[in-house]
Amino acid sequence: MTNEVVIFILFILAGLLNIIVTYFNKVRFTKLCNAYKSKYGFLPPERTTFNYFDFSIAYTKTIPTGKIAHVYFPIVFKKNYSWNKRDKYDWYDFVNNYSLTFKVWVMIEILLTAGCFILLIAFALYHFFK
Repeated sequence: MTNEVVIFILFILAGLLNIIVTYFNKVRFTKLCNAYKSKYGFLPPERTTFNYFDFSIAYTKTIPTGKIAHVYFPIVFKKNYSWNKRDKYDWYDFVNNYSLTFKVWVMIEILLTAGCFILLIAFALYHFFK
């Protein structure tokens, strides 16, 4: 097998894994929202949009900025990060204290998404310099 085929197969596998992990992370996010709602009695308005729109860059045409801002940022960045400082609903603390499993699966999704982009760029560069 050539390098081109290996990169392409890895890209397809990473993309499929990303779609599968993202689907299950949407289910986990719904559970997180339900737990927040049962604890505080309401759900912050920005979080409700995830139930009505696609949840991944892997199978949508746009970048899910709401997901990045309200799921990735609280897990990846510290509380004093500028976007996390805007949180007025204790969402940051709730997400980071919710479940280690949730945080691990979100990190896996982030790494798979980054891996897909890296493999796509490697594939394009391989063709460009071939």
